[in-house]
Amino acid sequence: DQEALQRAFVALQNRYAPILDEATLHALYQRGEHLIADTAFMALVDGARVHKEQPLMYQKERKQIDLLLEFEDKMVIVDYKSSQKDASKHHAQVKLYQEALTQMYAIPIEAYICYLLPNGVELVKSL
Repeated sequence: DQEALQRAFVALQNRYAPILDEATLHALYQRGEHLIADTAFMALVDGARVHKEQPLMYQKERKQIDLLLEFEDKMVIVDYKSSQKDASKHHAQVKLYQEALTQMYAIPIEAYICYLLPNGVELVKSL
């Protein structure tokens, strides 16, 4: 929602204002606005228990899942990206997360890449 976006933006400013100019910060805020206005994304998170920036140890490496949505009958991984460049690497990354969680939980694990683009959001289900 808008209030959560505002809190996230303040945290972003506090952390990155010394290295990012105002135009870049504004562009990031706009991408957040696109996200919370996206009906597909909002439908995906609806009813979920939301876990942000979840640490994960897998294959002796520390990973971090951007967004983990917990439902009664499944879990959904969402990995945010700001560009579609290197899409094959993005799919490999979420596949690794999906593989790890599949070994930990006895419920289906879905995975999505959420591209936060300058003009909108593209939500891609990982195969």
